[in-house]
Amino acid sequence: MDLDQAVEIEVNGRPVATVTPSRSAATIVASLAARPDPAMAASCRVEVEVP
Repeated sequence: MDLDQAVEIEVNGRPVATVTPSRSAATIVASLAARPDPAMAASCRVEVEVP
């Protein structure tokens, strides 16, 4: 996934948001705290409201 491009998020096959994710050190730290595997660390997080 190219995080420099817009990402379309779908819920139940329907688009609910289109965003360009922002990377953050805080997200990486939280991801590593939850799952101490650097290869699987998340660098961004997107929250959407599910209708």
